Amino acid sequence: PPPAAFSEHIVVVAYRDGAGVARTEAAYLDAGAVRIRGGAADAFDAPAIGGGGPRVSWWSDEHGGMVVEGDRAMLDVRVAGLRLAANVSAPRVPWDAARPDTAGPEGWLARTGLLPCHYFVHSFGSPARYRLLRRGALVAGGGAATAHAERNYGDTFPTGWVWAQASAAGGAAHLILTGGRFVIGPLTTRSYVLGVRAGALALDFRTTDLDRVEEARHPCAGRFELNATSRDGRRRLRLRIAAPPASFGRPIPVPTLDGFSAAPGAVESYAAVADLVAHARAPRGLARDVGLDVDADGWLDAPLLRTRIELAALEFGGAFQC
Repeated sequence: PPPAAFSEHIVVVAYRDGAGVARTEAAYLDAGAVRIRGGAADAFDAPAIGGGGPRVSWWSDEHGGMVVEGDRAMLDVRVAGLRLAANVSAPRVPWDAARPDTAGPEGWLARTGLLPCHYFVHSFGSPARYRLLRRGALVAGGGAATAHAERNYGDTFPTGWVWAQASAAGGAAHLILTGGRFVIGPLTTRSYVLGVRAGALALDFRTTDLDRVEEARHPCAGRFELNATSRDGRRRLRLRIAAPPASFGRPIPVPTLDGFSAAPGAVESYAAVADLVAHARAPRGLARDVGLDVDADGWLDAPLLRTRIELAALEFGGAFQC
């Protein structure tokens, strides 16, 4: 919506300290305390006039804010004695390099009015440098990092959801997962989107594309498992992501029809580890013709990808919490 439509704003800084303890600080602001330029509903989903990606800024005199200029972003926020400063630069890792500002995780549903909440991944990972200070003393940072940038906007969140994001050291692999119980038109559906980027490998799975997803949620154990198979039966991926239950912080506020609320909100861990294994099935007859090693069902013995990502975040929200 246009900036004038916002009646409430929130800034949340959440992190895991050196002792492994989850910390969360939040500040609520009314509409008059924030200056927004750009930020229309399509600002992140379509190139700015003249191309070059989004142009948007959000700024508060008391708490600072964020400025986005194409592939670059500057963040400087202050909440309850914390100050988080970061510079994000190019190159970013978009969902689709051929259409970086229009192609996203929603696929064909993005062109409809059916979704109660839209979702766009601006970058799986971009080079960044950051500092986190508490009352002027350095808590963490001063070095290199990878920044994941995404946006949610719309009317309501799902009634229950899982979100996960992971970035391997050096940008070798990236993962994004979101799914849950959505109300779409007159139906309540279970929908999942999963994206993996690893070098030249790009794997996408969407239940709305009729890809098959089987999931097992264990929020009290801090664990989530998913098996995805493409609609054509040619690709499959197994994901297991887990974090120590004690690493999940207190519920953070999320948007509701009545304003931001942490009841039930969502809980996040920044100590998660993701294990991924992806396989491909050889075209019929090809394995025999070229001597590929496959099992009885035609799946290649050597996986497309097998990796562990130890820099991951895991969130359980709404009714999907412990």
